[in-house]
Amino acid sequence: MSYVDSMGLDALKELYKDAQKNDVTLLYCGLNDTVLHIIENDEILRAAIPQSILRRSLNDALLHLSTIQNV
Repeated sequence: MSYVDSMGLDALKELYKDAQKNDVTLLYCGLNDTVLHIIENDEILRAAIPQSILRRSLNDALLHLSTIQNV
């Protein structure tokens, strides 16, 4: 993802909350530096979207999943 507006950020927050409610592991991957910077530097977003679910690439996300779920 190379760009995100406030509606997109709200959607990311809501998707994460829904995943938590349903006990679904959710990782965001492929976000570019600009989007990551927005999430990492906004207090409200930092509280709503944990840094641990932000992954640089799909490969990184899959490796992370394999370690936490013993896939």
